Amino acid sequence: MQTVLTEEASRAINAILETLLDKVEAEAVFLCDRGGNIVAEYSMAAYPNIENIGALAAGSFFATLELARLVGEPQFRCMNHQGEKTSMYMEGLNEDLLLVIVFGKDSNIGLVKLYAKHVGRELAKFNIAVDTSEGGDARMSSVKLEIDENAQAFVRFQRED
Repeated sequence: MQTVLTEEASRAINAILETLLDKVEAEAVFLCDRGGNIVAEYSMAAYPNIENIGALAAGSFFATLELARLVGEPQFRCMNHQGEKTSMYMEGLNEDLLLVIVFGKDSNIGLVKLYAKHVGRELAKFNIAVDTSEGGDARMSSVKLEIDENAQAFVRFQRED
């Protein structure tokens, strides 16, 4: 069974991501589930393999949960990968959703972290159910984002300037 966001919810989420992108002067913002599936994204840059970015970011981030446990922490809530020209900040919004922000050297990491926390609170107002089951087991984890199972899958919006 495939569940999709309502058009209204996807527009609201995209507006939140667009605002975040503008405020932190980021290149791209992705909202991914634990499996790396992109729930929503807003981008100023063209990345040809965003599905790979989502999958690798989620794998990297959620692997740190075990690292945290091994050093006596319940979790590491965020990660920052700093590159020469481009960096990536990831923050877990709950046990199943990940916010990924890709930004350049002109962005301020402090602002990225500050606004990521704000976006986490904004997204908590919605109701997304993430299917955590394997092979039809009906376990669902509520993350408070709105779902409409009868809607057609929405088209990802990209900024055109």
